Amino acid sequence: MRETFLYSGTYEDIIQTLGRWRILDLRSLLNKVEYKFSYQAFAKMVSKLESLNYLGSIYYQGYRKYLYLTEKGLKEAGLEKSWPINKDVLLHDLICVNVFSYLLGLGRFDSGGLNLEEAGATTRPDC
Repeated sequence: MRETFLYSGTYEDIIQTLGRWRILDLRSLLNKVEYKFSYQAFAKMVSKLESLNYLGSIYYQGYRKYLYLTEKGLKEAGLEKSWPINKDVLLHDLICVNVFSYLLGLGRFDSGGLNLEEAGATTRPDC
């Protein structure tokens, strides 16, 4: 028998936030989702999405867990035209997100985004 998972609320916020940011560490995701309860409860929600293959994760530098949307997660976020995380260029994505977060934290910008331009003049979100 196949189990169906209908997510809403914080689960949807997690997916949509990762859709905007591409890759985030667990603590940054918690802050951006503005989850008001415990870190442990939030981590359990993230684990549920991972077990259902909406999210993927990687431990970078051996201690910090980074999360990203899988192809299934991108589809649920309405981003099926976006490219999934490529583990060969993961460091590039981490640097882009961290630099962009830093720039937003300076207070000179309210919002923004980084786009990668492909051959043929099409673009896709890079951060």
